[in-house]
Amino acid sequence: MRLLYRCNASHCEIKSLLNWVKLEYNITCESIMAGTGKVYKGPISYLTQKQAIELDQELFNKYKFSVDQLMELAGLSVATAVARVYPPSTHKTALVICGPGNNGGDGLVAARHMVLFGYTVAVYYPKRTPKPLYENLLEQCIKFGVKIEETLPATLMKNKYNVMVDALFGFSFKPPVREELKPALDALINAEIPVCSVDVPSGWNVETGPEKDKAVTPSLLVSLSAPKLCAQPIYLDTKGQELLSIIKFDIFTITLNNLNQNLQAMDNSHVSLVSLTLRADGFDKYRCDRNISMGMNLASMSKILKCAGDKDTVTMKAQDCADTVTFVFESPNQEKVSDYEMKLMNLDLEHLGIPETEYSCTIRMPSGEFARICRDLSQFGESMVISCTKEGVKFSASGDIGSANVKLAQTASVDKEEEAVVIEMDEPVTLTFACQYLNYFTKATSLSPQVQLSMSADVPLVVEYRIQDIGQIRYYLAPKIEEDDS
Repeated sequence: MRLLYRCNASHCEIKSLLNWVKLEYNITCESIMAGTGKVYKGPISYLTQKQAIELDQELFNKYKFSVDQLMELAGLSVATAVARVYPPSTHKTALVICGPGNNGGDGLVAARHMVLFGYTVAVYYPKRTPKPLYENLLEQCIKFGVKIEETLPATLMKNKYNVMVDALFGFSFKPPVREELKPALDALINAEIPVCSVDVPSGWNVETGPEKDKAVTPSLLVSLSAPKLCAQPIYLDTKGQELLSIIKFDIFTITLNNLNQNLQAMDNSHVSLVSLTLRADGFDKYRCDRNISMGMNLASMSKILKCAGDKDTVTMKAQDCADTVTFVFESPNQEKVSDYEMKLMNLDLEHLGIPETEYSCTIRMPSGEFARICRDLSQFGESMVISCTKEGVKFSASGDIGSANVKLAQTASVDKEEEAVVIEMDEPVTLTFACQYLNYFTKATSLSPQVQLSMSADVPLVVEYRIQDIGQIRYYLAPKIEEDDS
């Protein structure tokens, strides 16, 4: 049975955070059986190319699935994933680029289902497979109202479509790319709209990821059967941006009430959660007549906020049950007033009530020092061990070039409070975390002179930056757990 996976974290990292979240919020790793919405709960493994081929053969030979059965399940899974992340309410028009193999067949099935989900769909199918199965799938698309594009007008791509589905090459792809397929691959590589790749981003090595600097960079990867080795975060998470956009926090929820404004997002790997709270009394003007939750696309909101001047006053407005939010920018002298309306997203996730946790260790230290430690130790290894004992706190990392250790003891006296290291410990704790995520978190260093680390065994680390007079931002990160302990 083919499953849709949208979770790209390693097994050892994902287990702790999702189990912690699941117990409190009934949320699990998004592995959804095609067409049912049922969530599969279990460990995630990455497949080599050989294992992926063997799994397909086992489905054919042992379990007697036919190619068209698996293709139908795969295409439905792809359409379901795209609709979940880029719903037709915000991404109405879609272009599906299909190749000559089974991935192309999956794309044709996905196109048909996406029409039923409410999209306006076009298919670009430059090299068609002369077999009854593929000819029938193409005919079904036409009958369902899918437009068949004969050429790719690259200059019109951004304005004509809101989302693209990459069904060009699968895990059996081997270079070089045929001449007649190069325009399709180039369109995916140069796309300025979200690209949703089927199983493997086209042109990637199934085990080692992109082989060129110029490669397809999907915003969504839908793995079929199980994620392949190229679906690991080291290949997918390549761009670090400020604050909430780091680690691919693509979509977030803002919840407003009469006391504060809360923003939450979980990264695509489900290893990290961010929570930003801004108190009502920190705003010049704040009014919320009743509780409201709004789903927003971060990339879209960032584009709008970049239109504001450095000294502009920003006002955010939304009506009850609205499908849009309005941002108003006013210059200091009010000679210039700009307003921008952004479509909201229909998100299934409710605002998460983060569980109250008594932590065994709490460490407060200068945020700049923490950023330097994370930066320096990441040169030695991919993981950092944080150990808190009565002697103090130790940060450690090791790798091929050697090892590094930084020890901090509680400061006896300092001239400035923000320069102090304060350790509160009920019992010793030693946990391991991914350096990549910790380095991303430190991009919030400019928000606060101090950072607070809260740790307990088997629960996520909390990295908190308090924003003076208005609130705080907290990052939650699952500790790494060895496979033997899983």
